[in-house]
Amino acid sequence: MWGIKQFVQQRKLLLKMIFSYLIVSFILIGIFSFLVVDKVTGNLTDDIFDSVETMNNQSFNTANVLLSSTYTYFSSVYIGNEHIINGLYGEQFSVLDTYRINQYLIDLKAANPLIESIYIYNFENDTVFSSETMLQKVDDFYDKDMTQIIKNTNTSKLGIFIPRHLAALKSDQKIDKNLISLVYSKYATKEIVDSTFVVNLDQQTLQNLVTKGIGNESLLSMIINEEGTVISHSDPSLINQNWGSEAHIKKVIQSKFGKGELREEIDGKSYLISYMKADSLGWSFIGMAEINSLLTKVDKLKQFIVWLTVIFIAIAALMVLFSIRLIYTPIHRLIKRVGSSLGELRDGAQLNEYEFLTKSFQHLESKVSDLQHNISGYKPARRKELLTFVVKGGYVPHVHNKQLSELGIRFKGDLFQVCMLRLDGYEQHFGRMDLMDVSLIKYAAANIAEEIIAGQLQASVFDDQDDGIVMLLHWASESEITQQAILKIIQDVQASISSYLKISVTAAVGSVVHTIEEIPHSWNLTYHASRYRLIYGHHAFITSEDIRTNEQKEHEYPIAFEKAITDSLKMGEREKLQQAIGDFFHELKGYPYDEIMFFLSQLCGSMIRIFKGMLNEEDLMYNGISALPEKIRKQETIEQMEVEFQAVCEQIMERRDQNSSQKNVKVVLIITDLIQQEFDNPNLSVEGLAEQVGLSTNYARKIFKDQTGKSITQYVTDYRFEKAKQLLLETDHLAGTICEMIGLTSKNHFYAAFKKYTGKSPIHFRKEYQLIDKLKDIQTQEG
Repeated sequence: MWGIKQFVQQRKLLLKMIFSYLIVSFILIGIFSFLVVDKVTGNLTDDIFDSVETMNNQSFNTANVLLSSTYTYFSSVYIGNEHIINGLYGEQFSVLDTYRINQYLIDLKAANPLIESIYIYNFENDTVFSSETMLQKVDDFYDKDMTQIIKNTNTSKLGIFIPRHLAALKSDQKIDKNLISLVYSKYATKEIVDSTFVVNLDQQTLQNLVTKGIGNESLLSMIINEEGTVISHSDPSLINQNWGSEAHIKKVIQSKFGKGELREEIDGKSYLISYMKADSLGWSFIGMAEINSLLTKVDKLKQFIVWLTVIFIAIAALMVLFSIRLIYTPIHRLIKRVGSSLGELRDGAQLNEYEFLTKSFQHLESKVSDLQHNISGYKPARRKELLTFVVKGGYVPHVHNKQLSELGIRFKGDLFQVCMLRLDGYEQHFGRMDLMDVSLIKYAAANIAEEIIAGQLQASVFDDQDDGIVMLLHWASESEITQQAILKIIQDVQASISSYLKISVTAAVGSVVHTIEEIPHSWNLTYHASRYRLIYGHHAFITSEDIRTNEQKEHEYPIAFEKAITDSLKMGEREKLQQAIGDFFHELKGYPYDEIMFFLSQLCGSMIRIFKGMLNEEDLMYNGISALPEKIRKQETIEQMEVEFQAVCEQIMERRDQNSSQKNVKVVLIITDLIQQEFDNPNLSVEGLAEQVGLSTNYARKIFKDQTGKSITQYVTDYRFEKAKQLLLETDHLAGTICEMIGLTSKNHFYAAFKKYTGKSPIHFRKEYQLIDKLKDIQTQEG
């Protein structure tokens, strides 16, 4: 006991120090934990709420840009495009006019993934052009809903964008889509029905584009109009429902502010609601997130810090009681844990523990800041969008120059040229791949192009829809680089992509222009040249100059080759069919692109009519013949088109051959019945019989000979002379009369042919029979 007292007396300062450190440790750790919980969780909570608002702003900006640019672009198309004006107000349409209008609508749709379909109503001509179907009457058009809206509704009261649901039947295919329709018409009243231009946007595609890149499953994004009708929603089943009666929706609609936040209780759960209003559209963009789900990570962090604080206090207490020196141990352990993941921060420097912790937190804060910046900036998509405006049209200098500069896009020269790369075999090689994989391949190809071009020219490279990569070249003056050198650079790009990525690409080059406003002209020439891959084949290098020779004159439709195809198809002559198809497609190689596609559509139409005469409706549907034009149009080269067309014809012939045996028996029976009914007709002919049974003359001869072993002519002759023998024996008519009764007009021919057939003249044949008959009577009497 005395020893303990002595130790206390001798070690009083140490015990005080231990006690002081213990108290200080408790206070410091308590304060530290409180500050960390308050600071970190507070910052995280603010960041989470800010991210909800940022995401909603992003959705608003994306939708506003998409819809405004779409409306503006199609307004200019409606006002100034000759194909649209011709479709709206034309009184008569040739086949070529119809094809060009339809093809233009298809190209408009293909150029914008937001577009579902495009119509042109010409009420004066009672016709509807559509990107989805061929020319139709207004009352026969599949979109009855839009027809009724135009005829019976004052569309000006419906707003610029009209949300609707389309449930229709198009070419035996059901359509069930949520659409947003833009209606362009001079007169928007139900009293005056004017020719109308309609652009239908896919609501689901709009939703995907608006929410793309948000990456937060707990955030619900929606768009409503002034009546509370849901225009777009993360849950497609809620589109077009009216939520105007919901309390939180009412507050948003009735709010006088352009944007704001609400916290509402919905179904017993607390929600954070962020909204922005687009006055130009009359829509509200709403982002909703359950607060508890957003703060789950924050709550977990709080619990973790609290428990960690308790553990530290307990460890600190034990360590102070045993040794001040041991106070260092938990700090050291913490440093080791942090160092295992962030050890690269030392970078060879001798940092003490507190310096290292400070630098670690700074590093983490920098990472969080960079992540927030990348999410909010969304630079790659915005860069692509602005370059698309510049290249394809829609560029407005006072609007877009500042945006281009902010993204680091600067045109340092006065000369511009658009080039394009197209992935060959896109449907065959890339159609089954994941979109992300295709994007990576195109990204790699774009990087290769930028690296090769960068050393010699300024270039802006971006991904176009489907199989395209666009390169916008710009340089200062003609003396800086020659056109031959530029073509050589693009050829090097094409070769390098094929070498490194092991894929084939076709390159197309447009003309050189001198202002930014003329760039769309270079793009149009480039895109048009790229379509001539159809003739030049895969891995081709095509300039706008190369295709001029193909477009110098119009060509006549190769009707002779089509007739050879139809004749050999009807006759089942496969070798001749193959040769005729080869001749047809070889002839098309010298034609302009538009004529090729038009003539192929005409050929497909003719073939479908022939196929309908060869097979029944069920067989045609089974073989998918109605989709023949689409199958041909999907092919990238004329050789692929020829192979596909040959395969379809072979398929039809094979199916016809399977049915032909039984059908041919019936046809032959019909022909023999017709011969027996009309043998007395002097004008009876093989051609007439073939026409009555709906076959070509040669094919009728073939199947008759295959089934009976006789030609039709021989069968007619035999039947007539058998009738002549019967009439000679059973009547008293003169031979000349019998000649007429069996359909012959020349008595001399009848006498000669009858003698050749029976070996006797008609008179000799009758007398011989009468003599034999009398002998039989005498024998009967004598007997």
